Amino acid sequence: MDYEIRIIRFRRTVMHGMPEKLIKLSSFGSHSVRSFRLILIPTLLLTSCASDRGQMTAHQAGSIKEDRQMVGIKDSQSQAAQIAESTSEVEVNNFAETTHAESREKLTLTSYHEVFEGKIPPPVPPAGGPNVPETDSSENPLTPTSQTMTLEELEQIALSNNPTMALQRAEIEKERGNWTQAGLYPNPTVGYVNSTASSNGDTQSNGILVQQTFITAGKLDKAQATETYGIQTSQLQLDAQQMRVINDVRLRYYDVLGAQEQLKLVKEIAQLSQQTLDAAERLYKAGQVPRTDMLQAKAQNATVRASLTNAHTDFESAWQKLAVIVGCPELPVSQLMQPEEDLPEFDLESEWQRLLSESPQLLTAESQIGVARGQLASAEAVPVPDVTLQFVTDYNSIGDYATFNTLVALPLPLFNRNQGGIYNAVSEVNRSERELERVRLVLRDQLISSYRDYMLARNQAEQMRKEVLPELREALELMIKGYEKGQFSFLAVLNVQQSNFQSNLEYIDALNRAHRLAVEISGLQMTGGLNPATIGTAIQDAGGGGRLRAVQQQLQKQSNANLSNFAPAAL
Repeated sequence: MDYEIRIIRFRRTVMHGMPEKLIKLSSFGSHSVRSFRLILIPTLLLTSCASDRGQMTAHQAGSIKEDRQMVGIKDSQSQAAQIAESTSEVEVNNFAETTHAESREKLTLTSYHEVFEGKIPPPVPPAGGPNVPETDSSENPLTPTSQTMTLEELEQIALSNNPTMALQRAEIEKERGNWTQAGLYPNPTVGYVNSTASSNGDTQSNGILVQQTFITAGKLDKAQATETYGIQTSQLQLDAQQMRVINDVRLRYYDVLGAQEQLKLVKEIAQLSQQTLDAAERLYKAGQVPRTDMLQAKAQNATVRASLTNAHTDFESAWQKLAVIVGCPELPVSQLMQPEEDLPEFDLESEWQRLLSESPQLLTAESQIGVARGQLASAEAVPVPDVTLQFVTDYNSIGDYATFNTLVALPLPLFNRNQGGIYNAVSEVNRSERELERVRLVLRDQLISSYRDYMLARNQAEQMRKEVLPELREALELMIKGYEKGQFSFLAVLNVQQSNFQSNLEYIDALNRAHRLAVEISGLQMTGGLNPATIGTAIQDAGGGGRLRAVQQQLQKQSNANLSNFAPAAL
């Protein structure tokens, strides 16, 4: 299956200070670039997230300059060419820039035997140091382009700005460094040999020593094969992190839509409440209703106004949380486009099969089995002794002759044959296989819960939209008209008004829950877009009440002290 890779770079022209045209590279295939084409897209006017546009421009310019120094790129055309030529090396970086909705190649897990039998070459880190991803949150922050924003625009901004994407790309580069280091041969040893004159003065020599250890049993190849799975695991975690970011954007997008609809509803209720108050005051002045009706109408109107204030607060909070997840906290409030599609139809078994075949969590667990088997192969090769070869040559200045000595040495595995290491590696293989089964059960449990909750919320929303809300709306209109004519008491009008208001809120809540659960199901249960990939994996693999313990265990493994005060968003 072909997929499309988009790499977006921003440059500013000298004369007009405008972004250059976006460059869209289309690449086909996962390991080689067969063709690419440039498509010029009309220039977009971008509004900066920062309050000071000059500061943002200077920051971008500095980041771009630093990027050029790291990869040695002189202009944007040579950048595009270099990216196209090295797509096989940075495939995962480019792959992370595609949108979630675009077609993409399914993740496939490299066979353990293919790696160890040499059927495929391991990924080779790029020459001259790690490759710098084309879309980096520090150098190319995307910003909103208009006052009306779509979900797709928010997703693109998040993929560009969310720092966890850059964090995981750095993890991939670390694994590539480990792969390189694992295959390096030990350095030779050279030395100077001197023999001073003896008491009878017949020996005095100077010479050199050269020693080299030869690694046997393919230990270096086995070590690199193990690190290949480490790279693959990091790549899978990058894909998982992209899904988490996109899913979190969608979740908070629907939260904003729900708050937006709630605000709209409360405004309508406030207008109706004001109409009811006006009618009560008019009827009271005419002597047709008691003073209690007018007081109740005023109290109800004050309550609705308080609800309106709360609705404004809820909307502002929902928008701020959306701005945080897209990596642009100063994102100005914009009108969000309503989704065109209705709530989807899900089949539990079909979604389960899709989860089994596409879940990055399962693929990561399978990759960990490959790592464990690679470590077992390396452990089994340890007892095979490495050979040390030494050459010594010296010249006797007194006797005027030269000597050449050769030494071959290897340890005899009589006592230590790495029995404990092999036993440990076998246990790790067994543990990894059981871990895959456990993750599969956790995902099944999460899917069943999400599917059940989705069906309940969807059924509730549809029933209220088709039956409850239209009838309550009509009843409220009739009650208000009848109250103005003296046919109904104010208490009856108030009861219908409150029922209508509460039912509308329940409908909005049910609709929002249904959309959120649909995101979880279609998004393969991936959430936590602000958590590092390793933390997100630990949270979601744990499931249920064990999530906090899993996070604590994962934090203990982190060598970065900055994570000590980290509070995962998914909790």
